[in-house]
Amino acid sequence: MQKFKTPNRSFSTRLSLWFTGCSAAILLMVMGVSLYFVYNKIKSDTISISRHAVETYVNEISSTFKVAEVAALNMTPAVVQYIETPDSLTTLLKPILDYNDYLYGAGVAVDPSYHVVNGRSIAPYLCRTDKKGEYSYRTLHSFLTEDWYKEAKEKNVRHWTKPFYGKVGEKQMIDYQIPLHDVDGHFIGVFMVDITLEWLGTMIDSQKIYETSFIQILDGDGNEVISRGNPLPEKSSYTFTAPIENVGWTMFINSQEKDVMRPVRVLRDILLLLFVLGLTGMLFMTRLLVGKLAKPVIRFARAADEISNGNFNTELPEVKTEDELMLLRDSLDEMQHELAMFISDLRESTENQTRIENELQIANKIQLSMLPKSFPSYMFGTMVPAREVGGDLFDFLRKGDNLYFIVGDVSGKGVPASLLMAVTSKVFRNVAYHVDHPGRIVSSINHSLSENNSQSIFVTLLVGMLNMKTGLLTYCNAGHNPPILISSGRVSFVETETNIPAGVINLFSYEEQKVQLQRNDRIILYTDGVTEAKDMREEFYAEDRLLQASTNSQNMTPEDQVNYILKDVQRFSQNTFQNDDITIFAIEFKE
Repeated sequence: MQKFKTPNRSFSTRLSLWFTGCSAAILLMVMGVSLYFVYNKIKSDTISISRHAVETYVNEISSTFKVAEVAALNMTPAVVQYIETPDSLTTLLKPILDYNDYLYGAGVAVDPSYHVVNGRSIAPYLCRTDKKGEYSYRTLHSFLTEDWYKEAKEKNVRHWTKPFYGKVGEKQMIDYQIPLHDVDGHFIGVFMVDITLEWLGTMIDSQKIYETSFIQILDGDGNEVISRGNPLPEKSSYTFTAPIENVGWTMFINSQEKDVMRPVRVLRDILLLLFVLGLTGMLFMTRLLVGKLAKPVIRFARAADEISNGNFNTELPEVKTEDELMLLRDSLDEMQHELAMFISDLRESTENQTRIENELQIANKIQLSMLPKSFPSYMFGTMVPAREVGGDLFDFLRKGDNLYFIVGDVSGKGVPASLLMAVTSKVFRNVAYHVDHPGRIVSSINHSLSENNSQSIFVTLLVGMLNMKTGLLTYCNAGHNPPILISSGRVSFVETETNIPAGVINLFSYEEQKVQLQRNDRIILYTDGVTEAKDMREEFYAEDRLLQASTNSQNMTPEDQVNYILKDVQRFSQNTFQNDDITIFAIEFKE
């Protein structure tokens, strides 16, 4: 190995630069995130403030109009009561102005069709003068030809008029008009109150959000009622609107983006200044501290280099402080003593592991060679081990008109199971050549496995004999899963007697069963690695899915059907570990 060399750029320098760089990146990220959230917060607050300002304006305006409405409505019954006496009407108009400073004037216009006095219409009108507490009285002689009266009579509902300039004082104002009716509901005239709009400008000027804000109120036809400031470009401003519902107006407020975002710019400049100052101080302090702390590490690096070159007796630097450096020294000291032993053990373990892997590969090839490789057209089988070697088996042999077959599952996994699988398969072939009864074949296998079975390993089996001329199937089930029968399009499990697995009790008497197959009937044998396969949710593949897969593939060849069921199981349990061997064996009764 290469000897330890002092680098051109020391560890402390690189650590300082890395630490400062990472800190700078973190600070930049924090500052960026802070600016982002502050920007959105200020923007949100500004929108809320502007929206609240619009709502405040609208509420104040609406409340003023609402108070005028209430005052007029409260006076309406008295106006109707004294509608035929002009003097009384004039007397009624003065209190409503006395108690409502925001009202400019009030008047009543009695329709001539209802009542006249001395041949003249009744139309008294009272309004304020420039002198406080004084009023001006006049009669609205030509009200019948005025648009406001025609509109009020035509609409016949109380309403606010559009803004207009009054003849008295040339003030911009708005009227609230209440049509009057007699007890029979006939129209008898109009009662109205006036409000000047001078107070709108005063209210807006006193509550502007920014000096550059543009405020505008439009009536229902889009005509400007009042405005303050200059219109702003849409791209560089924020616009807020709200309706003044009782008069049919709409209020707009525009604020410049530069005014809204001024706090963000100030905060950005402050953060940048703090970032530069903090980064400079951090670089200086980090370089100073890391350089001092890194000196012992360099000495340990030289010692570790010596150890890595095989010099396990290298003397380690002395450490007087009880901290991480002391822990590092103790660890290196222990490593010196254990490294030699570890290398020796590792070499031996590697050799053993390689030997075991080679033996398992050989065992896998031997086991697979014991399974059938070629099949007649009326049958097919496959076995997928969960490990290098498995404990499932299937086999068949033809003797005259009889087809003998077996499917089994050895308890446990790995090498012990594979050995018992080999014994079981060998006994099956030896006995089947001389015995014509599946029950006796299972008994022979049970006897062979039960002797000297100190490990209590057992095998679930299903051994069958199918007469290929008559279709009579004789079978014996030793604790195995029931086979599936496909007959005339019907897919179901075959009923089986309860026999114990082979290898549990010697000389156990196994019972046989029989079932008559028809031409083209098919049986499917399998192990519990199929039904007990699990998906990511720990659900079993189970018998219902197996029946469904068998139904879906019943018109396929035995080989295609076995492969279809296998792929369906693998799709179900994809991305999960295979816990058990999977065996599927299909046999079709044909002439």
